[in-house]
Amino acid sequence: MKKNYVYFIAPLVGVAVFFAIYWNYSAGYEARLAESKKAEQAQIAAKVAQDEADRFKAATDAKKAQDDRKEQKRLKE
Repeated sequence: MKKNYVYFIAPLVGVAVFFAIYWNYSAGYEARLAESKKAEQAQIAAKVAQDEADRFKAATDAKKAQDDRKEQKRLKE
């Protein structure tokens, strides 16, 4: 009968340890989730801005090259 308390105390200690870890994890879960989502959206926005800038530069370079070819053709004639 002396070791009967082990069957009661060990699970109780296990539940207490689990509750402490769970409480610590769940306390900041929503904040971490929101921060992660915000960082992901910022990364997507930066990529879109970079793509837009690259497209504008490509269009500008293409227009300049076209104008140069037209000028070269005009000078040839």
